[in-house]
Amino acid sequence: MFKLIISGIFPSFNGQTTPDYEFFERSRGQHQEQEEQTSRQLAKQISDQPKEDNASPLFSRQFDNDFYSYLFGESTIKVKNDPLSEYVSKHISELLLAPADLLNEMPVMPESVNAALALLNKENFNINDVLSIISKEPSMAADTIKLANSAKYQRNNKEVIDLKTAFMNIGSQGIIDGVLYVFINKFTPSSALYFKCFGCKIWQHCQQTATLSQSLAELALSEEDRTAAYLIGLIRNLGIMITFQLMIEAFAHIAPDATPNSMAFKKLMSNQSLTLTIAMAKHWQLPQIIILAIEQQHLAQSMKSPLASCISDANFISKVLSLFNDNIIDETEYKKYCHLYLPSEASKNIAFEHLS
Repeated sequence: MFKLIISGIFPSFNGQTTPDYEFFERSRGQHQEQEEQTSRQLAKQISDQPKEDNASPLFSRQFDNDFYSYLFGESTIKVKNDPLSEYVSKHISELLLAPADLLNEMPVMPESVNAALALLNKENFNINDVLSIISKEPSMAADTIKLANSAKYQRNNKEVIDLKTAFMNIGSQGIIDGVLYVFINKFTPSSALYFKCFGCKIWQHCQQTATLSQSLAELALSEEDRTAAYLIGLIRNLGIMITFQLMIEAFAHIAPDATPNSMAFKKLMSNQSLTLTIAMAKHWQLPQIIILAIEQQHLAQSMKSPLASCISDANFISKVLSLFNDNIIDETEYKKYCHLYLPSEASKNIAFEHLS
């Protein structure tokens, strides 16, 4: 997705198949003698790296360390100053802090999706107008029919084959959720190998956070907030997905045998992914209620709106539930984390329901 951007960030690595550690200093315009000296220092630094037992945790909460290891695997190099990882992270971090070029490379939300959402969000919309928009977009029509025939919405054994019946089965919120779901799914990593190993877990976390957000919203939020909760939950972690894709393409450009699971990359994803998600929401001109809820994910729990708290709790439950289902934590640890970090009884009840 981002090959042109990556080649612009690392122009001197074009065509190379192995990392060139001397580039760290050449890029700063130093003389040859300094390059050789730095190369030797880097080589020594790599050989002197401490063993895993000497590495300090990356995150303050143990379950966050466990969750990033669950998503991307245990870091093969535990120290935080791995030169190659730090170098790649530094350049991608700079890109994420000023993401104009990056945003322009992303898929644009189709006009048909915007038009359908605008109609569906009106209190008294005309069904035929919505169906007219969907019918003119073959992929959207196919996705709507497919969703209506899914186990979640099919009301009998009769297959749905027309849009009007599909709409009656899934309703306006179902169409909003389904259409956007398919669009967001385009951001999953393109590499089949990396997606199988890592990317599918990020996407499952996005889906699970969306579903949990909707469940929590139905218990405590207004109708307007309930409508927005699923979409916010779905894109809450999209920045991690895109940052991960950048890592894959950057490493393929520099060192094809490397994997994007270093401590430096995990730290970058933790620090920058939400900032990228906010930038994307603004770039797509999503409703202000969505942007504000994502922006408030940075805040302390007491400063969040009820909608933002709902998304935050859903994101947390998805994390610990993933760890539990992968046998990384047991039921006792699961309950301990929920009691420690979930502020409301409703959130705890939802979390405990999923244990069964």
